Amino acid sequence: MAEPLKDLYNKELIRNLASEIKSHRPGFDVRGFERTVFDADWKRKELKERMATISTNLHKHLKGTYTEVIEVLIPASSRFNGFEYMFFPGYVELYGLDYFEESVRALEHFTRHSSS
Repeated sequence: MAEPLKDLYNKELIRNLASEIKSHRPGFDVRGFERTVFDADWKRKELKERMATISTNLHKHLKGTYTEVIEVLIPASSRFNGFEYMFFPGYVELYGLDYFEESVRALEHFTRHSSS
């Protein structure tokens, strides 16, 4: 039987993501991010819930305006390709509705590496 898609979100993926984010934002708290992503409910979360958890924790730990965070996520996302990185456009969905120009630019970029 095939592995559930939600299991793509494992410690290695999150660690690689956090490391890449830190290379673009040196003060990024890698351990804090990992700890809040893998909260007590993680194992019960389904695919979309896991994506949303990653997006909301990026928002929480990157600490900045939407535009500032997008300027970190765009270059960081270039290192990752595939369906499992849908949390990048998920970030736009959750936080970018009031930033049309920035959001469209970000979605255009994210689509090259995943989808939007």
